[in-house]
Amino acid sequence: VTPGGGVEPEDDTVINALHREVAEELGAKIVDVVPCFVDTVEHIEGGGIKGVKVQHFFVCRLASMDPTRRHGPEIDEPCGEYEIVRVPFSRMGIAAVHLVPLSLRHYLDGNIEGVRAMHAPDLG
Repeated sequence: VTPGGGVEPEDDTVINALHREVAEELGAKIVDVVPCFVDTVEHIEGGGIKGVKVQHFFVCRLASMDPTRRHGPEIDEPCGEYEIVRVPFSRMGIAAVHLVPLSLRHYLDGNIEGVRAMHAPDLG
């Protein structure tokens, strides 16, 4: 699972939510954030469909990471294990893990060169 979660009331923007979630789940700071992929799925709650959930995915650079600074619900009250796994950003690297959601896996498999190009020097 990629780092992420919902937009909280204290988050002014989706980008602010991204920074908060990355800090919570990885103890990390990111830079050069570029919107990459949006996925819309049925939002299921309590066994029934409650509308849609829009998931935003971004390309960014990892500026720093200190796993001892991880915090938040996944760390403080985990439901399972939340292990940080670094995966090479290649088709083989992505194929080596069970990436969720499946739509992200398909998007990356078909667009990995384009995603890399989002950080090309001539776009900045």
